[in-house]
Amino acid sequence: MIKTWLAAGAGFFALYLDIEHLQKALARFWSGKLEHLHLQLDDATCYESYIKYPTDVKLLLDCCHWLERELCRACSHCGLTLPRMDKYRKALKRASAYQKMKKKEKRLRRSLLHWLGRWQAELQGILDSRPAYHERLGKGFYRRLKTVRAIAAQQGYMLAHNVRRVPRRIVSLHKPYVRPIIRGKENKPYEFGAKAHITQVGGLNFIEHLSFEAFHEGNRMWQSIARNQKRFGKRCAQYGGDRIYANNANRTKANKRSLQTCFAPKGRRAKDEAQGKQARAAIANARATRLEGSFGTEKEHYGLRKVKARTELTEVAWIFFGIHTANAVRLSRKLAKKARPPGVRAA
Repeated sequence: MIKTWLAAGAGFFALYLDIEHLQKALARFWSGKLEHLHLQLDDATCYESYIKYPTDVKLLLDCCHWLERELCRACSHCGLTLPRMDKYRKALKRASAYQKMKKKEKRLRRSLLHWLGRWQAELQGILDSRPAYHERLGKGFYRRLKTVRAIAAQQGYMLAHNVRRVPRRIVSLHKPYVRPIIRGKENKPYEFGAKAHITQVGGLNFIEHLSFEAFHEGNRMWQSIARNQKRFGKRCAQYGGDRIYANNANRTKANKRSLQTCFAPKGRRAKDEAQGKQARAAIANARATRLEGSFGTEKEHYGLRKVKARTELTEVAWIFFGIHTANAVRLSRKLAKKARPPGVRAA
């Protein structure tokens, strides 16, 4: 049900969505029902886009197929003869057997880049010589053509310089805004989607920063604390974050502000080490169970494991409503549990 509602409504809301303004309103409405507003937990996660796992050959094949389709359409509309495609069909057959190859050859990528350049030139020739056909094409066509050209330039550069990385690398023809996010997980080193820096207060999650470009969440600790204070009007006294937040700059500022964190201490042991260790363990445990557990719940039950939206704005709206629908359900269950008489079980 939630997936159907998101698919229908997210497109409309995406155009007018102001995440920070809406989150302030939600925090103001919910704050009276929440506990432990002095404790803030931060972590980052990736909400993956619904795309096939990208490889260079798959990406080049998608571009070639799109250009071939548009070239056939243009020739049919303008009454022109299609260029010969015998050798191109052979290249496609080789590409279809790509996954069965024991050795992944560079020649295949070079061949696909050659055909990509040729079909671009053929299509551009028709557009230049037929102004009437040029004018009837919509904005979507030119956006996709621009993406194809960017992919061709990036793939050509990587092949020529024998490198695997390039700035703002495109990994999907249909979602050119998606970037590879390095996560460092053993079974999934890369994820493809929106990276979100999430703040949890009182058991509810709020988006501190959301971007399809990679960013370092450890540098956003104090922006997160400041935004949380504006939302709830409460000073953060305890803070939980993993090791990426425990840099020297954050430690120094936390000590100056008397902010209790779960960071492992440096240097000599303090006199109240046993008490401090117990407090740090409690904060770290809350972050590892409540915050990280909420990510799994949102992805499994609220449509965020693979976001199926088709545009960047709609994808952001999908993520926003998924997170806050989960918040509303969490809060309603908590309030229902409080209202239930002792000894009475939930239905």
